[in-house]
Amino acid sequence: MMYGNGKFRLGTENPPATVYVGYIVIPDDVDRDRYIETCLRKERVDIYVEGGGYIQQCHIDKNVLQNIYFPEKGELGSAIVYVTPQFHNIPIVVGSISKGDESQLLEENSFKKVVKFQDNTVSIVGKGKTGELFINVESEYEDEGNVFVTLRNKNKSSKFNLKCFGDINIYSEGKTYLKTLSDIDLKVIEVENGEEITVSELLLDSSGFKLVDKEGNEIASDNEGNVNIKPTTKCNLFEGNSPLVKGDELKEQLELLSARLDDLWDTISGAPIVPGDGGASIKTSVIVKKLTYITSGKENFDNINSSKSFTD
Repeated sequence: MMYGNGKFRLGTENPPATVYVGYIVIPDDVDRDRYIETCLRKERVDIYVEGGGYIQQCHIDKNVLQNIYFPEKGELGSAIVYVTPQFHNIPIVVGSISKGDESQLLEENSFKKVVKFQDNTVSIVGKGKTGELFINVESEYEDEGNVFVTLRNKNKSSKFNLKCFGDINIYSEGKTYLKTLSDIDLKVIEVENGEEITVSELLLDSSGFKLVDKEGNEIASDNEGNVNIKPTTKCNLFEGNSPLVKGDELKEQLELLSARLDDLWDTISGAPIVPGDGGASIKTSVIVKKLTYITSGKENFDNINSSKSFTD
């Protein structure tokens, strides 16, 4: 630093703090879990000084505190760097360093954060060179190894937005649940000239579901127990080789046929029997009845088949 025409060496009047290396330890006469809870709350730790010595209740930077490992009793935890400011005999932990092969630097432009406890591990790895992020949660215990994401605001209008300009793969070795108190709208879209066009859409709400494609084919249910299928051209069940019949049309024609058979039977059974005519009187009655059928029309089964519904 320059003052006028003279020179001044930085630190000669106020020497820099002395830097030391130590290790996080836990006293033998305390409950481990309760001790760690107190350390995190008060931002104080006990350290073993490299080369010998023990310091209690050292101040520790809150960011460093999140990165240290608390050992089991009688063991050494994370290696740390602490300073003792001049004129203030108060050690302050200002950083943590790796011991041996503990380095979390995988490669250039990358980071790795690992937190372990017994057989539980949580790790986050980021690789700048390849543009990849890995989040790993593992546990050897039952009902552990979970990830929770919670969004909430006052009027319950929080939004969770996820965009992927590629594929999304979801793999599960158990059940997959999707629950909502409102509606679900699932779409397959195409983009033409910057405009989204719905190719197919599945709507789920409290009344049922509705599936529609861009050709206008539709399958829907309602809260009265009905399921409606509306094809634009043809609805096939299985192979769809044979048309289904139209119930009302078939019923009408069968009732007409049944009535004419009953009428014909009544004509035959009511015809006069003339001895010796060889049944000519009965034949005449049947011919007369047939003429009435011809003039009044007859049953027609040409229109009983559906033009849209088919089965095998």
